[in-house]
Formats: sequence, C-alpha cells, structure tokens
Amino acid sequence: MSNITALLKGVFRRKQGRKSYVAVYLKRFETIDKLIADDRIGIDPIRALVVLDTSIHLLYMDDDRKYNAFFDTIRAYINYKRGLLQVNRLLEPEDSLSFYVVQKIYKLFDIERGEFYDPPHEDVEKLLVGAHRNGKMIYE
Repeated sequence: MSNITALLKGVFRRKQGRKSYVAVYLKRFETIDKLIADDRIGIDPIRALVVLDTSIHLLYMDDDRKYNAFFDTIRAYINYKRGLLQVNRLLEPEDSLSFYVVQKIYKLFDIERGEFYDPPHEDVEKLLVGAHRNGKMIYE
C-alpha cells in the first residue's frame, strides 16, 4: 500500500460501514488540481487560504449545502497537501479556512497613453472576503 493511500485512509476513515472513500476523494482532488491548473482556484495549504475565481463563487453561492460540501472537500485537500508536506497539524472543522473571491480584469487598451497593451494587462480585484468554519460560511 502506498504512502498516499495510507495517508488518505487515516484522514478520511469512516467509523460506519466498510466503504472506502479514498477513491472518491482522490477523484475530487484531481478536479481541484484541474481548477488550480486553470487558474480558477488558488490554495495555500500552510496558511489555510483559498482564492476563488468569481465563476466558482457564482456556481455555489445560491446553495449553502453545496458550498459547504465544496469547502469540506477543499479542507480535505489542504489536509492531504499538509500531510504530503509533513505539516504536523491538520485542519479541524472548527479551524477557520479563510477565502476571498477575486475577479480578473484584462485591460487591452491604455486610455492615458492611447496605446494597446501587448500582452493584455491583468488586474485582480478582490470582491469578497470570508471564512468557512464549523460548516458555515462567514462573510466579512
């Protein structure tokens, strides 16, 4: 058994039943890795900080249950990464997971100089700041 599988079994062990959730979480982690590669999510596992693109926030903002499930998966992903980085302390549900939602703005033209940007200039604007703790979204 690989170290990663043993780590996941330790982190996601369920007391009820005998179903293995390792494969389920590995698939979810692959999805998170794809979102990170697409630059739609940024995660700092050491500081427990998550940066979400506006499109991800809009996908979940109207359904608290789905948003909480999404952040529970993010918390599991951070614990997985912390385990790989050999960080001693894992995130518990009562620990705050800070996040903010950003919107990327691509500027193609500089009005002041009357010139086009080559390549386009990218600005990031922070729209929303909050935290996820004990299964609840807390907005600041």
